[in-house]
Amino acid sequence: MADPNLGQVTATVWEQVIGKTPNDNIFTSRAFFYSLAGGGNPGLKKGVGFEGRDASAGGRVFDFTLEYATNPNFRSYSEFETLDTTRTDVFDAARYDWKISAGTVVWSDLEELRAQADSGKIDLIASKLENGKQSHITDMNVQLLGNGAGNGGKDMNGLKNIISTTPTTGTVGSINRANFAFWRNKQTSGAQTTSASHNNTRTINNAEQRNRSGNEKRSSRNWYAV
Repeated sequence: MADPNLGQVTATVWEQVIGKTPNDNIFTSRAFFYSLAGGGNPGLKKGVGFEGRDASAGGRVFDFTLEYATNPNFRSYSEFETLDTTRTDVFDAARYDWKISAGTVVWSDLEELRAQADSGKIDLIASKLENGKQSHITDMNVQLLGNGAGNGGKDMNGLKNIISTTPTTGTVGSINRANFAFWRNKQTSGAQTTSASHNNTRTINNAEQRNRSGNEKRSSRNWYAV
């Protein structure tokens, strides 16, 4: 005889719910976000975040003072020779606008009532809020890896724009890279094979190294593969 509705097993035996929280099947590592934030990911909790990271308490825009030129007045000279007293501008600033990101987590009174006390398989509201948090982090990670053009230009100015495959074009921080070589990132192209990739990485690393006082060697560690 056919069951009139749910059947005897469903009507008499409860489901055994495994776990107290939903099993994540959607969120990936978001490694770039966590490398900048310096925590939150199990593998990066002891990190302090990106070395150049800074925080601000406010401001109309964000200015980063740059030293972009040498003073050409210094040279060898003979006794009583007149030295050049031309004033040379060596400082300027990169300027960035505010970028903000937010979202909403929505539930109804009916949802909350249905899932209260022992009727809920999980803590519905807490789980929704956690999903919202993780969704926000995922969106931030996507924006930070993008070029800032998304959502009508409201997205954050991401890595694809700052570290460009065409560094002689485009504007970053209100500075046109076509006009100022000091503001260009390094880029090289080549076959995507193991040996070629190693050689290209070495080329970029050598191009980024520079000597400072005390023969200190600094090199860029930001790699972007295309």
